[in-house]
Amino acid sequence: MLEKRTGQPARQTPGEEPAVAAFIGFLNQLFTALAVSLTRYAARVNRDKGSVSRYLSGRRIAPTDFIEELLRQVADVTGSPVTDDVRVQAHHLRLEALRVRNASQYEVEQLRESLGAAERELHLASVRERALLRAVEAAEDQTGRAEQRFRQLESDWAAAHYASKFSELDIYAQPDGSDELRDEIRGLKAELDALRSELSRAQTMRYDAEERCLRLEARLLAAEAALQTERTRAREKAALELESPPEDRVDPETLHRVLADINTAQNLASTLQAVVGGAVHGLGFDVATVSLVRPDGDLVVAAAWAIEESAFDGHPDLLGQVGSGKSWERMLSVADHWGTLRFLPAERLRAVGTDIPSWTGDGPPPTHPDDWHPQDILIAPMYKPDGDLLGVLSVYQPRSGKRHNVSSNGALEKLSLQASIAIGNARLRAEMQRALARLEKEQQALRASEESFRQTFEYAPSGMAVTELHGAAMGQLTRVNDALCRLLGWPRATLRQQRFADLVHPDDLELLQRTSAEGGRAELRLSRRDGGFQWVCLRNSVVADAAEGPSFLLTHVEDIEERKRHEFQLAHRASHDALTGLPNREELRARLARRLCAEPQTVSAGEQHVHAVAPGAAESPSAHRRTPSGPSHQGGQPKGLAVLFGDLDGFRTINHRFGHAAGDAVLVEVARRLQQASHDGDTVARFGGDEFVVLTDGIGCEEAEALAHRLRNAVTPPMRIDGRAVRVGISLGIGWASCGISIDEVLHQADMRMYNEKEGRSGAVRRP
Repeated sequence: MLEKRTGQPARQTPGEEPAVAAFIGFLNQLFTALAVSLTRYAARVNRDKGSVSRYLSGRRIAPTDFIEELLRQVADVTGSPVTDDVRVQAHHLRLEALRVRNASQYEVEQLRESLGAAERELHLASVRERALLRAVEAAEDQTGRAEQRFRQLESDWAAAHYASKFSELDIYAQPDGSDELRDEIRGLKAELDALRSELSRAQTMRYDAEERCLRLEARLLAAEAALQTERTRAREKAALELESPPEDRVDPETLHRVLADINTAQNLASTLQAVVGGAVHGLGFDVATVSLVRPDGDLVVAAAWAIEESAFDGHPDLLGQVGSGKSWERMLSVADHWGTLRFLPAERLRAVGTDIPSWTGDGPPPTHPDDWHPQDILIAPMYKPDGDLLGVLSVYQPRSGKRHNVSSNGALEKLSLQASIAIGNARLRAEMQRALARLEKEQQALRASEESFRQTFEYAPSGMAVTELHGAAMGQLTRVNDALCRLLGWPRATLRQQRFADLVHPDDLELLQRTSAEGGRAELRLSRRDGGFQWVCLRNSVVADAAEGPSFLLTHVEDIEERKRHEFQLAHRASHDALTGLPNREELRARLARRLCAEPQTVSAGEQHVHAVAPGAAESPSAHRRTPSGPSHQGGQPKGLAVLFGDLDGFRTINHRFGHAAGDAVLVEVARRLQQASHDGDTVARFGGDEFVVLTDGIGCEEAEALAHRLRNAVTPPMRIDGRAVRVGISLGIGWASCGISIDEVLHQADMRMYNEKEGRSGAVRRP
């Protein structure tokens, strides 16, 4: 079976339309399959050899009968029938070629094909209508016979009953078989109604088909008349060409060579030179120029050419000159229309008065109306595929000396058409080359930027990481540098499986989550491989793509361990005593302030003691409430916040006898003993001089007394200072913090109890 041939198409002649070239290639592939010469094939199918040659070369579009005959010959030679696909392809290619080469002929054939389809549709509609008419007649006849049988049945039944005696009830009886007959009649009537409805639709379709055929026939008659007129004009044009002197005719081979030069030019400049050069040397004009439309709408002379013997000796001066778009539009509007060409005689050009750059020739004035005036201009507008003006090809002084030279004017139309295509293609190639060069430059810059980023990223002295922003791996470290690996001690492969949320210290997780992705900054701790934590400063920046938005997150990880250590040291020095290392007075006040609430509760007039606060939730502003009877009770046990204010007994004697160095050593030892005797979580602070304060929370009165006793016993034993045994004691006063009183009041109350204790019982602890 003969299938579609998908081999290489025939070589396209420069300037030939792609649709025509495809059709010619298809015909030549079929002809090649015959393996016969052109002469033998022409004799076999009884056709003129010249006609066959013109059909196969594309000089004329082959008719349908030629294609069918060629397909039959190929089927006979190959022994396989031609498939419908091949026939459809051949028909489609022919119509496309005909549409390009001869629009009028294409329209006629399309209308003929549409009319044929409409006539076939009309025939089918008529056949269906006749069939439905016969069916309706048969159904009506069958229904009539059924109704006649029913009436006869009723008549016979009535006659039989009236002839005999019957009761009154028999009057309402029905004859046997009447129900079945009624059902049959109803069914026949329903079928008849359906057939009539279908007949109505069929008649409507026939009327529509008839109307469509009439419209297509009218259009076909008009198209055939237009085609006949076009053919008449073509014959007249050919006759004029034959009547013109041979020296005035344009040689087809010369025109073909000119068009080939235009279509094979490598760039826009060579294309423009080929256009003006072809108009001068190929079409017989002395001067030719091409003006192209600029983005602002004006036209600039882009190419010019003059024959050496012409009086045009200054054509380079025209290059680059600009004519306004309005002037060109005005000049084209007043010019004579010669097909697609525009002719502006010298007298009209002088009357218009334009700023368009043009060549002015020298020579004697014309003696005949058809003679060319030296200042005449013949213009061939060139258009883009969208219909916008691309430019104009202007020619001056034909060597024939005649205005109406059919051969050269027709060749100029073809030249301008091919020139517009070639110039558009050249511009497109130039734009593509510029785009490719720009793209290559951008790619080089991108590669350089990527390499610069890679170098900066990999060899940065501080840590850097790239984090994914999208998908299932959102937040994962996709890229880390060596500095970050060294900083945390983790290998690169391990870090690339982690998120910052997996590495951050639990206490800093909330801070990390609050840190903004764009421009966010946070100081936090990341886990090291050795189990410790590293203080770092994270600075985020989003790297975004112009088209797709944010691509990834770039994080700069700075090592701030030393700075943090220094800050902690400074903070410790500011809040701790330099001698004992205990919290100083300011730190004590700050810690006490964090445990006190601001709003007091109403206290009875007889209340004279500072009472304990409720234990637990010591940091809450509402945790410590003043109660009417001392520390709050939980489970029957009063608990509260106790402040133990202590002052050393006998310290001044040691200071005076052994000097300040010994006194300092005593203070250090006392601080150590107080810390050892206190509870975990208690605050032991040096208030100043030989005064110490212990802040303990969540204890009752008895526990506070026990703690005071334990502290006194811890301080009382002798201590060896510089080889000497010295002894000091400590007097303690217990105060209870509560809401509504100030820090100074709490400390003052504890201080007063301490001095009362010191004066009353020489260091014994008084119960508050």
